[in-house]
Amino acid sequence: NKNGKDWYLIKDSGAGAYNVDDKGYYYYSEDYVKLKIVDFCVHKDMVEDILKKFDK
Repeated sequence: NKNGKDWYLIKDSGAGAYNVDDKGYYYYSEDYVKLKIVDFCVHKDMVEDILKKFDK
């Protein structure tokens, strides 16, 4: 856009996504995407006890 920010067109297949003008799609600013996306890696040996609880 004119401010030099990137925008992302993101598909949402949830029911609420069809209540907007562009049916099923949302436009998100680069800053919003950076804020909402959090990614981290943990070695499985560090969470072995926790994983055993879900392995029933």
